[in-house]
Amino acid sequence: MYSLDILKKTIKYPTSLIVGGIDSVGIELAKALLEQGGFVIMIDNVDDSFLEVISELTEFDLFCYFDYSFLLRFEDYLRRLDYVFYLSHNINNLDSEISSQDFLEFSKFLDQVLNLAVKYN
Repeated sequence: MYSLDILKKTIKYPTSLIVGGIDSVGIELAKALLEQGGFVIMIDNVDDSFLEVISELTEFDLFCYFDYSFLLRFEDYLRRLDYVFYLSHNINNLDSEISSQDFLEFSKFLDQVLNLAVKYN
């Protein structure tokens, strides 16, 4: 995991936040943005499978990743935010029910991402 201080580098580069990017779309998007000289921040559930999938991205100096729990602390460190890609949209079973607690947690997180995006409009 990275120190939040790395986010201070965002002042110099076009900065993208990819939320829920642990799939082929997120990885390819991150690579394309990095190859164009952008700074990429990826937020997802960080575990061993996540680290394995993003291993090729960690070679880039302008790439960092954080667990969802770090989002609330971004505001104090982030200097620039140009693009937000919200890829947390996977629904595995349309017939399954979502609990009220899960829905509220998801809504709270989405609200945090949108507030961060508005701040850097």
